[in-house]
Amino acid sequence: MKIELKPYTMHDPGVPVYQITPSDGFYIHTFYDVSPWSPSGRYLVALRLPFQDREPGPDDPAEIFLLDFFDLEIRHVYTTTGWGMQTAAHQMWGATDRYLYFNDKRDGLPVGVRYDLEQDRAEIFDYPFYQVAPDGSHAVSPSLIGINKTQPGYGVSVAPEFDRPNRPGAPDDDGFWRVDLATGERSLLVSVKQVADLLEEAGEVVEGTYYGFHVKFNPQQTRLMLVVRTVGTEKGWNPMLFTCNVDGSDLRLVIPYRRWKLGGHHPDWHPNGERIVMNLADASGALRFHEFGYDGTWERIIAPSVVASGHPTYSKNGRFLITDAYPKEPVCKDGLVPIRLIDIEKNTEETLLWIWTLGIYGGPLRLDPHPAWNREGDQICFNGAPDGARQLFMADLSSRPDVIQK
Repeated sequence: MKIELKPYTMHDPGVPVYQITPSDGFYIHTFYDVSPWSPSGRYLVALRLPFQDREPGPDDPAEIFLLDFFDLEIRHVYTTTGWGMQTAAHQMWGATDRYLYFNDKRDGLPVGVRYDLEQDRAEIFDYPFYQVAPDGSHAVSPSLIGINKTQPGYGVSVAPEFDRPNRPGAPDDDGFWRVDLATGERSLLVSVKQVADLLEEAGEVVEGTYYGFHVKFNPQQTRLMLVVRTVGTEKGWNPMLFTCNVDGSDLRLVIPYRRWKLGGHHPDWHPNGERIVMNLADASGALRFHEFGYDGTWERIIAPSVVASGHPTYSKNGRFLITDAYPKEPVCKDGLVPIRLIDIEKNTEETLLWIWTLGIYGGPLRLDPHPAWNREGDQICFNGAPDGARQLFMADLSSRPDVIQK
C-alpha cells in the first residue's frame, strides 16, 4: 500500500504537518520518549488497532505496520496480542534498521519479539520488553501484567488464569528485569526490595505493594531511570523516580513520592545523559518544567514563565522541549490540544499546531499526542484524531535551524 502524505491544515499550523497513516483503521505509535523512526530515518513503526472504543482483551489482535519513507509504502509486518492503548506493543528499534522489537503473547503470557526485517523472521524471547538498549544488546522491563494493576493501558492484557497480582510489600525476587538478547537469559536488574531499602535509608518509607512501572535508558546507555509505584489501601498510587547504572548498581532516589505527589509527571533524559526534565509543581502549586541531576543533587526550573504540561522531551541540541497537554488543561482550547515548542534559552513557548484528540476522557482509552522526535531532530511524530479516528501525524521542523542545530 502506498503512503499518502496528506497535508493537515486545520487551525492554521505554524509548520508543515502531514497525516502519515492511511484512513483504513486506527493507528498509534508507542510513547513520547521512544522514537518510532528507525536509526537511518527510512522507516517508522506503528500499531494498527482493531478498535478504539474499548480496552483490549487477551485475544484481541493488533497489527504492526512499517512505513517506508523512501519507497512511500506501508506494509504489515506482524500481528500481536501483546499490546495496550497507551504504549501499543512497545514497538521500538535497536541500533540498526534490521531489527524491530515488540511484545506478543505465548501460552497466555507476555513475551518479547525480535523481528528480523531482512530475513522476515520473528525470534521469540520468553520475557517481554519495555525498552531495548540503544545498541540492541539487551532489554529491560518490569512486569507488564503488573503495570496494568497501577494504570491500565501501559502493559499487556492477559486472561484471568494468567493474571499475577504483585505480592504485598517489596519482595526481593521481583522488580526490573534484564533480558540478554544474545542468550535469551533473564536476570533481576533492580529488585523492589532494593528500592524499599533505599527509601528506608533516606527516611522516605512508603507502605503498600510495590510495582515497577517505567524504565528508560539514557542516550549514552550508561544509566537507567526507573519509576516505581506503590499501591495501598487508599485510591491511586504513590510514584517515585530512581536512577541506576545500566548494570543495576548505584541506585539513587531522585524524586521521592512526597515530592511527586505535590504535582508532577513524565520524566525524560537530557541528551547529555546526566540530567532529567519533568513536570513538577513549584512553590505556588503550578506545574513548571524542572531539570535536575540523575542523582537528585541539584534542581532548577527551566523556562519559568511557561506553564508545564504534557509529555516533555528535549530537542537534539538540548535547547528546546517539545510537549503536548491534556484537553482539560487551561493551555487547551475547545478540546483541542497544542503541540508546544518551548525555547529554554528565551523562556518562551510557541504553539506549532492544534489537534483534536477525542476529547477530555482521562482513562485508558484517552488519546495523548505523545510527541516524539525523529533521530535527526527535525521531525515530530504524534497521535491525533481530527476526523474521529486515531492516526499518526508528522510535523516538519526542517526549516527551523534554531531547533535542529547540532
